[in-house]
Amino acid sequence: MDGYGKGSWIRITQEGKVMSIYKEYFSDIKKQKSTTLEEAERVSALLEKNIPTSPDKWARAKAAARAKFKVYPSAYANLWAAKKYKSMGGGWKKGKK
Repeated sequence: MDGYGKGSWIRITQEGKVMSIYKEYFSDIKKQKSTTLEEAERVSALLEKNIPTSPDKWARAKAAARAKFKVYPSAYANLWAAKKYKSMGGGWKKGKK
């Protein structure tokens, strides 16, 4: 009988083989001829990427974050850069990877 291991993305089979549910999910979606609209939207949302509407402002915000923080990239520096970019009037749009 299949069991679940650590985390929600790992599955352990009867043979003791560790499989990634994440990879299985996407391979199952690719194999199916037709998917529901809800599944298609969920998959496309995972494949989309946020793109800055004003790349020059985003570059300035990243440069300021690099100057302010010792470690870049880091979660704190990226958050600060995103807030700085938004305060400069920048925005985000969705795009493909």
